[in-house]
Amino acid sequence: MNSTIRLILIAILFVSLPSNAQNVIDTWIIAGQSNCEGYGITESPVNGLTPSTTLSDIGRSDLNVIHNNIRFFQGVNGSNDISKSAGMTQAPKDLWHSMTSYEGMSFDWGNGLGGESGRRFGYELSFGYEIQQYLTEEIALIKFAKGGTSISSSTKQFNDGYWHDFDPIDSRLNQYDRLIATINNAVLNLPAGDVLKIKGILWMQGEADAKTTAKAIAYEANLTELMNQLLVNLEGISSSSNGKLVPEITWEETPFIVGTIATPGTNGDIIRTAQAAIAASKSNVYTVDATNNLSLMSVDDWGGNGIHYDTAGQVELGERFATEVLSTTYGNLSMGKFESQSNIGIRPNPASNSLELTNILTSSNYTIYSITGKQISTGRILPSETQIKISLLNAGVYFLKLGTGNVIRFIKR
Repeated sequence: MNSTIRLILIAILFVSLPSNAQNVIDTWIIAGQSNCEGYGITESPVNGLTPSTTLSDIGRSDLNVIHNNIRFFQGVNGSNDISKSAGMTQAPKDLWHSMTSYEGMSFDWGNGLGGESGRRFGYELSFGYEIQQYLTEEIALIKFAKGGTSISSSTKQFNDGYWHDFDPIDSRLNQYDRLIATINNAVLNLPAGDVLKIKGILWMQGEADAKTTAKAIAYEANLTELMNQLLVNLEGISSSSNGKLVPEITWEETPFIVGTIATPGTNGDIIRTAQAAIAASKSNVYTVDATNNLSLMSVDDWGGNGIHYDTAGQVELGERFATEVLSTTYGNLSMGKFESQSNIGIRPNPASNSLELTNILTSSNYTIYSITGKQISTGRILPSETQIKISLLNAGVYFLKLGTGNVIRFIKR
């Protein structure tokens, strides 16, 4: 047979074969209020912020790139749909794109502090980075967040400052409606052949509900209702999506990962107790410690003190969410064991070149693991030699395991 004819027949056969190939992408929904929206500073901070440290300042320039293996879709929240702030291009909204390092708070109402945000990020940045590094394949994130928003009920005619009123009989526009619209738009704008598999929902919210005792007391019931309704709505979107949105198992088993708020005081305690109670009563709900040992801004864009996580705090928060997801969603054996539980001290943390251990009373073998549980290096520590070199490690979160017991979490800058 003539070689040209053979090639033509092969081409015809290839074209005529039915193609059912689907690109199934592990996907997370990220939602909440300002500490989800994100006050982390990517670069060139607006004057007046304290601290004004950037990703470069904390040794995480590796995050300040376009993340081509992380698809990102963020909904419009009323202030973030702008092209520039402080002269810097902002990330797209209501449009799939590769995740940037500035998917956080975005506004431009004038000049200077409180008038323009510049480039900011939330915990989605380090979360997405760590998960994608573990999976080594494309992932997707859908985000909707709005600062200052409560999930308590509201009597306002225009209820754009609240998440409640997800009761179907109420037609007022609110943040919950905008979250559902964001998810819907993400599905509608998905390229042909792609499928979003929802692996979990990350929730960082509650600070606004801690402003009054009445809101704090209602938080457990309100968050439970929101979770239940969201899963119902996701199932509804899925049923009309032509297979473009699917759950991991069933919608009612979809995991919620809830960050515990850092707000101090009695009302903050009530919120945290409510978050823990929901996790204890529902098998698909887990909590992440967003309360302890996360650095906060002493002067934020509104002059607030100790309310919003700073650049290092946001990076650490995302890594904590990633640790929980790798443990609960993927069943990574190492992650389940690797929680800091040691009387042994470590300094500095974060560190760039070496770690100094304290309270080392006996000699011990040690192993360093990555956040994904991969063994990186081994060695031996002595009471007289308590320094461990880490200069060759890539920036990120690691676990130092001593002998068969103590595990210490540290960050390499």
